[in-house]
Amino acid sequence: MNHAGQIFVDNEPMTLREFKVLFKSISKNRTRNGVYLRADQGVPYGTVVQLMAILNANGVTNVGFVTEPENIPK
Repeated sequence: MNHAGQIFVDNEPMTLREFKVLFKSISKNRTRNGVYLRADQGVPYGTVVQLMAILNANGVTNVGFVTEPENIPK
């Protein structure tokens, strides 16, 4: 998810509403119970929570967060 609110599934951009419809459809055929989530630093916390609520409503109980290393000057 980026700071503009776009969600990407397999590099395809979509809105939160489109994701909700898509994930409901694809979750019926899922064999695993986990999802990896990556959100830009500027994404509002409430938006991330909305996305997690959609995942949870469709049976996902294991959410992993993908992070990128911070560039810290030496």
